[in-house]
Amino acid sequence: MKDRIGEYLVTTGVITEQQLATALERQLVMGGRLGTNLIELGLISENELVKLLSKKMNIPPAFIEDLEGIDPQILALITRENAEKYKVVPFRLERKNLDVALLEPLNLDKVTELGFITGYTIRAHISVEARILYALERYYKVSRPLRYISLLDDERKRHEEAAGGEQKRKDPSPEDLLSALDTAREEWAVAQNRDDAITTFLKTAHVAFDRGILFLVKSSKLFGWRSFPIAREQEVKKLQFNIADLSEFKAAVDSKAHFQGPPPDNTHYATLLEALTGGPPKQIVLVPIVIKNSVVSVLYADTLTTELSEHALRFILTAAQKTSLSLEILILKNKIMDQ
Repeated sequence: MKDRIGEYLVTTGVITEQQLATALERQLVMGGRLGTNLIELGLISENELVKLLSKKMNIPPAFIEDLEGIDPQILALITRENAEKYKVVPFRLERKNLDVALLEPLNLDKVTELGFITGYTIRAHISVEARILYALERYYKVSRPLRYISLLDDERKRHEEAAGGEQKRKDPSPEDLLSALDTAREEWAVAQNRDDAITTFLKTAHVAFDRGILFLVKSSKLFGWRSFPIAREQEVKKLQFNIADLSEFKAAVDSKAHFQGPPPDNTHYATLLEALTGGPPKQIVLVPIVIKNSVVSVLYADTLTTELSEHALRFILTAAQKTSLSLEILILKNKIMDQ
């Protein structure tokens, strides 16, 4: 069944039937709400989607600018625990009226409970899923699920730079990495197809790395396939290299082992980095995905401002091994079904 919001967007001429179908297929693989996937595909802007949702649902909108620079005194009206529980971000106070962006603005029970908790009349506003989860992380330090980390990541970096120049990305702790692997293991165990397994791998890799490209290995060539942040995938899919021209990739493919070190200085890597944008990396890692003793793909991943820790290296190597195992299991399942 098609998403009702999706049908509304088609009816109003914002997207086409084919674009809706593409977004729905992507939603099945990536998860999240339809709007999140439409934004990631570049089919609609965030504020445009909020405006349309507001009109359709007859709920006032909370635009990007409404959730910028929120007064700490207003944020303090709702505790971190309640902000996380209700998926709510307060952003404006007018006398006894508290305006909030709420993930479920039509849930009257939640609105009533928030009014009782805060002592204010709650005026629920609609925003997009990714924006609310981003605001919860930014203002309340509520960690976003892996699925949403890349969508507004460039924006997060801009805020960090505006706050005092270029700042180091916060390295995940060993506990963060273990937690991410635990989540990924559950997803790999129930993966239904190759895309499921690969999507989990890239989401997991993004916990420890700023950027990444997964290349397919075919004969003597590398073909750009998937990336994080996902917004660069269309550029990444244009990449094609001879493996022999990239000695570090060739070594990783031939040895079936990872490479770690500073970025090589040659035109081929410059082309690769141009597809990702964001400047030269501090360190790169190449991790092969091996199935039945053959390298089928290689992950290029890098960090922009920090050296890669031993914990993070073990983390990505473990993730690659689990991805290979998940893919091998899927191959066996397909063989069983074919017989």
